[in-house]
Amino acid sequence: MTFAELNSKMGGHEIKTDWHKHKNGGGWVHKDAQVDDSAYVGVNAIVGDKAQVRDNAQVRDNAQVRGNAQVRGNAQVRGNAQVRGNALIYNKVQVCDNANVGGNAQIRDNAVVCGDATICGDVVVRNSIVTGGVIDCW
Repeated sequence: MTFAELNSKMGGHEIKTDWHKHKNGGGWVHKDAQVDDSAYVGVNAIVGDKAQVRDNAQVRDNAQVRGNAQVRGNAQVRGNAQVRGNALIYNKVQVCDNANVGGNAQIRDNAVVCGDATICGDVVVRNSIVTGGVIDCW
């Protein structure tokens, strides 16, 4: 993805010097975000704002991790999925397809959140599969 494409996805007000490509995967990372060298950020993926991608976590495809969200352990965010707010994704979690996770949600252990699922608020999902619907979004 070019910077122009990134800028468009982020609303058109980004400054190029605030962004760099991650050395493991080539995806875009904002200067205020924290991404471990061991993590993977795919070429079309975005880690913005003050988000964190730690350990062996992966952000692939067209996925975005933004806000103060954290993705840790062996978690994967892929497809067109978005993780935002103060969400915490960790262990062997998969967030995929068009799923959205935000607020203070915690998705952990072996959970899978895919399809068109939206999870936000103060929800904890663990060892479950969620493939659609809206869970606790005010």
